[in-house]
Amino acid sequence: MIIDNIKVDRASILLWLNKLLASHIFVTSHKHQKFLRYLVEHTLNGKAERLKGYSIAVDALGRSADFDPNQDAIVRVEACRLRAKLCAYYQSVGEKDEVQFQLLKGSYQIVFHFKSTEYQVNNVLNRRAGEDRRCEGSAPQVPVNLVAQAAYLRGLEQHLMHTDGSMQAAKALFLLALEYDANHALAHAWLSRTLIYQCMMQWQTNEDVNKEIVELADYHASLALKINPALPALMTAYS
Repeated sequence: MIIDNIKVDRASILLWLNKLLASHIFVTSHKHQKFLRYLVEHTLNGKAERLKGYSIAVDALGRSADFDPNQDAIVRVEACRLRAKLCAYYQSVGEKDEVQFQLLKGSYQIVFHFKSTEYQVNNVLNRRAGEDRRCEGSAPQVPVNLVAQAAYLRGLEQHLMHTDGSMQAAKALFLLALEYDANHALAHAWLSRTLIYQCMMQWQTNEDVNKEIVELADYHASLALKINPALPALMTAYS
């Protein structure tokens, strides 16, 4: 994908999107989280031309199939609010984000901007390093790229806040780290702990779902120790 004349990968964009959506400005606004993710993912999938008022209303904002954009201005209203939230985010906690999202006025087109050329270079170099390592067939014991490590560290930060919303954000960030580096042992370990913590706090009351969550936590804990046997057992414990 070419953005700002630099070839970048999907994981880099999603990393910064998840960081933004986990911020205090967006974390309590599920509607705007879903709206922005919908726009970004359609753009990443090469479907930006399909971003119309009707499809956004039905697919992202929960309107029924008989929605009439000529009679209901909900999409334009929420797009205006989303632009305001993005502006507030980048004027505060997101000021130094390396990848920034802009919703152009008068349209539903999302534009991605790199803040620095240094990040552009690191992005390309780390992606190539990961590809070279995978070609060698070796299982890395440590993260091989900055994107996975950044997602893991951001997830750890969210986990340590110990709230329902922060745990959801942590889980998404750990999964993103593993999407970019499946051999990130600490991301597996902390994802396991995050899943168990959610069950312990009884935020999810469905017993069948909780059983599946525990099984998933066991799976990631075992992977963490398989990837890095030197990892302290306490890291994958349920305490």
